[in-house]
Amino acid sequence: MSFQMKKMHKKYWLSFSIFLVLLIIGKPGWSQKYSISLTIPDAADSVIYLAHHFNGQIFVDDTVRLDLQGKGAFQGDSLLDQGLYLIYLNKDHFNDFLLGSDQQFEIKHRFLKPEECTIKGALDGELFNSYKSFLSDLKKRQQKLLNKQKEVQQNKDSLKQINAELDELNQKVTGFWFSEAKKYPDLFYSKFLLSSYIPTLKETDIPENRMKNDSLRWVYEYNFRKDHYWDYLDISDERFLRTPVLKPRLESYFDKVLIQQPDSVIPYSIETIEKAKTNTKSFRYITTFLLNHFAQSQVMGMDAAFVKIAEKYYLSGQANWADSATIASIGRQVVFKRNNLLGMKAKELKMESWDGPYFSLHETKTEYTVLVFWEPDCGHCKKQIPELYNDVYLPLKDKSISFFAVNSQSKKEEWENFINEHKLYNWIHVWDPHDLNNFRINFDVQTTPIIYILDKDKKIIAKKIDPQTVKKMLEHLISGKPL
Repeated sequence: MSFQMKKMHKKYWLSFSIFLVLLIIGKPGWSQKYSISLTIPDAADSVIYLAHHFNGQIFVDDTVRLDLQGKGAFQGDSLLDQGLYLIYLNKDHFNDFLLGSDQQFEIKHRFLKPEECTIKGALDGELFNSYKSFLSDLKKRQQKLLNKQKEVQQNKDSLKQINAELDELNQKVTGFWFSEAKKYPDLFYSKFLLSSYIPTLKETDIPENRMKNDSLRWVYEYNFRKDHYWDYLDISDERFLRTPVLKPRLESYFDKVLIQQPDSVIPYSIETIEKAKTNTKSFRYITTFLLNHFAQSQVMGMDAAFVKIAEKYYLSGQANWADSATIASIGRQVVFKRNNLLGMKAKELKMESWDGPYFSLHETKTEYTVLVFWEPDCGHCKKQIPELYNDVYLPLKDKSISFFAVNSQSKKEEWENFINEHKLYNWIHVWDPHDLNNFRINFDVQTTPIIYILDKDKKIIAKKIDPQTVKKMLEHLISGKPL
């Protein structure tokens, strides 16, 4: 397992400085410290890092050089934020431990014999260390079963028995989580163990009337998955920010569990953010995570989720951690995206054609309109525009499809030469040299080419796609199938 060691960005530390000052002011006359004593004989005279998990990466909190006996200590004048931490020598030698409220304790460890690690003086750490030993034993048994599984692939009875034993091991782990949570209900250790548990629906729990209909059953199972996904992971608990648990769970929920359509994703994005709102740090992280997640999404239409989160939290002032430059940048992207979301009616374009007459986008009377913004000296356009013409327009020219092609530049001669050179005839070729239509903002034309598909009412049904995708989608639509 490889980790990239990184120093926390100064802005990240700065974001917590006010919180720490308030904490000290709120408790005058005393301060709590952390002191983690280390004994690691096989790392004598080596630098050891104390680090924590955050957002899929590892960040350094402290360092110490051990003496010739392998002894040393991490010490600080204020408590560390709780979470999953590491003592780290290098990418091949490190050890996770759970840091709770007890932060004066000792760790005895051997990197070459990690099973001999002991922790004393911190209950969360001690229990988690025991849990790791429990898991290690089960993993050995699991590996033996998996090896046997490969040997008996043709023997159904043996295979069934091995699968039953593997299921039993999984049930032991789950049983351990709940047993420990019952014993230690107030410890972060218990919450951390249970955070890995996602309820599953048994067939016996599905109502009989739903079982008889595949569609009804699917809806029931889908609702169960999305409604119970967070049952055992408290996203408002900031301690999970410093674990490897939260980020992949968020990614899985919004990329796999939920239906990948804006109408499904947006309300659950807002619901998730609102759940985290009781804790300032969790609220900040999840809001930022989801904004970036949807800004970078490759799923068509997810820019609607970006716009919603940006408007509700950033542009409204709720995201008070964002500086003016960040707000301005987000606001600019919202301006470019909010008028061209899937399902919206495309803004009207009334433009002059390359041979004189004016054309209106809204007055094109075909079942579908391919709206493309391009320019003759754009590298991608030089490849994709002829491809759009030859591979999409020509094979479908007898169908009820208009091609409304907007030259985004003001150089007429180069534009006309390109049209003639590639024989791009029978398209509606238009331009707007004085930017009277505000098309760059209304259609998010920050790069070219940009291709949209509109229905007969000029509603946007696809956007920012390549010629081959245009062809597949048009063929699908022409056949009468919904996208």
